[in-house]
Amino acid sequence: MLKIKVIYEESGEDGLLNPVWMIVDCHSLDWNKTLTIDITAPFQRITYDEFEGEHPSITVPDFAYTRYESKEHHIGIMLPLVKKAAFRAANVLPSELDLSSVERLVLRISDIEDVLQYSIRTIIRAKCDT
Repeated sequence: MLKIKVIYEESGEDGLLNPVWMIVDCHSLDWNKTLTIDITAPFQRITYDEFEGEHPSITVPDFAYTRYESKEHHIGIMLPLVKKAAFRAANVLPSELDLSSVERLVLRISDIEDVLQYSIRTIIRAKCDT
């Protein structure tokens, strides 16, 4: 089971908490599959300070998201694309980078919304477990 945390920033105008980053704790991934995330799950609210640590993480690039027509409130992360982007960013061959140690995926909320044309902020804001 995935443990999902969200980092919020306070809106200057209305004081509402706006979700900015989604942190998915995942201790073992099949990098050849698509990971499905239920965005209606309860989320733990964390701060930037709580996020930083010793956990190896990968930020999901904007082109790795997919949306399911049949599963409302679910998004997919195409892990093969994340893997390719990691190899490109590190400028190494696949045999030179061990992704088995990755424990977190970092998702930018605005990327999800832009790419999928799907507003998830209100859903995530409502599900915040403070």
